[in-house]
Amino acid sequence: MKVGLKVFGPYGVKPRVREEMEKDFSEWMKDKSISLKDIYPLATTLPDRTTLLLVFYQTED
Repeated sequence: MKVGLKVFGPYGVKPRVREEMEKDFSEWMKDKSISLKDIYPLATTLPDRTTLLLVFYQTED
């Protein structure tokens, strides 16, 4: 099983930003062996105080 990523942000975050983050994560995960148990919760904000919610989920190969 693999881990997927879904990005949620405020109205001002462009869909392209979310799509690029999800695509980059998927590309990075291709040769990795990480499970949800390996991911720790973390909170942070961008320099302009924008907060993004990153939801990691288990996917089947």
